[in-house]
Amino acid sequence: MIIDANANVGPSVYDDFEFSPTFERLTENLSAATIDGAVVAPLKPPSFDFDRANARLAARLQERATCYGIGRVDPRVDDSVEHAERALSEYNLYGFKLHPWEETVSITSPNVPPLLEIAASYTAPVWIHAGYPGVSHALSVREIAQQFPDVPMILTHGAQLDISGLSLTDAFELAETTTNTYFELSGVYRRDFIEDLVETIGPERVLFGTNAPYFHPTVEKSRVINAEISDTTKQKILGENILNLLEIPDNGHSFE
Repeated sequence: MIIDANANVGPSVYDDFEFSPTFERLTENLSAATIDGAVVAPLKPPSFDFDRANARLAARLQERATCYGIGRVDPRVDDSVEHAERALSEYNLYGFKLHPWEETVSITSPNVPPLLEIAASYTAPVWIHAGYPGVSHALSVREIAQQFPDVPMILTHGAQLDISGLSLTDAFELAETTTNTYFELSGVYRRDFIEDLVETIGPERVLFGTNAPYFHPTVEKSRVINAEISDTTKQKILGENILNLLEIPDNGHSFE
């Protein structure tokens, strides 16, 4: 199966999309790109109520067999620990996502470890929008990843945004000095980054994602397809790795 490891649905406080990022729109776009399913989180809703958005997502997932839900949690709010635990225990989501840039909170904030302790207690992965200056730079992520080595951390955009200079160097430093980090590839336009990452840490910690609805699924998929890596490695990146991480059976699919 080909699985998008980083997709988003629902109303957003930041965007006025011509086509609302609904489940229907997401599955239509994934199907057109021959992508079988996706890990889906809520976008930041106009109400700023992530707990309600998580509950709404969980309800919609009951009719989406190949969509795998994760919650969103804002570390700044008083009930963030309860929101994280409810996402995993009551809503039966697979993990939760932190977006330091949107929430204007550093990944090294003292508000973050209590959330990661919840994730550790449920052996649940945590998605982190990484690479943002001041709040989720690669070396800041390394600090928290080393503090919580039992929590799998999926880092969006290859853990860096520029894909050049020191941000690129620091992303590889993060990759080489942690074992619980996974590098999601949405927006990574350099094929050599994908190839070098696989060579540096192996294919098992590299994940295909689109950051839907922001990037085009066919384009993001082509980045993996066109990389100079083996077909076995492509299969791992395009679906096997995230399914293994979430302990979901792989029903098989060609990655043409």
